[in-house]
Amino acid sequence: MRHYLTGPIASGKSTRLAQVLAALPADTPRFGYSTRWQAPQSRGRGQLLVHDFAHPDAPPLPLDPRQPDAPATLLAVLIPLLRFPSATAAATGGPVLAIDELGLLELRAPPVLLAQFCTALRRALEVAADAYLIVQHRALPRWRPLLPPAPLQFLPELPVVATPSP
Repeated sequence: MRHYLTGPIASGKSTRLAQVLAALPADTPRFGYSTRWQAPQSRGRGQLLVHDFAHPDAPPLPLDPRQPDAPATLLAVLIPLLRFPSATAAATGGPVLAIDELGLLELRAPPVLLAQFCTALRRALEVAADAYLIVQHRALPRWRPLLPPAPLQFLPELPVVATPSP
């Protein structure tokens, strides 16, 4: 099943996704990515950190979103993260796709690269048993026609998931 989540900035979309992923059995295969803004240190510039859900122990990849080629660079990094690492596990284990988030930066990439990203995303959605995609609320009107149909849930309407106690 596909789940698209949206909501205002700082409404808890990433927290909600983290709760959903934490509630999955530990052996559930997962893939996809998260992007997090890292505030600048002292007088430096902030950066975007890309985390790979298939390899959670790998260090995040830093990207400077202010570079002119940032949209193309970001999609070049994200496309491989949309490929499930093991076809055998995909056939037997019901992988979960998680994307946090689809925003405006990706949409500024060259059209050919954006089309490749959308193709990779559609393929990932076909492989995934379940998919959770967070879409920036302000980017939703532009992403909606590019995404396969699925129910859209505005975050304040979602129930809170209780996480198991350790």
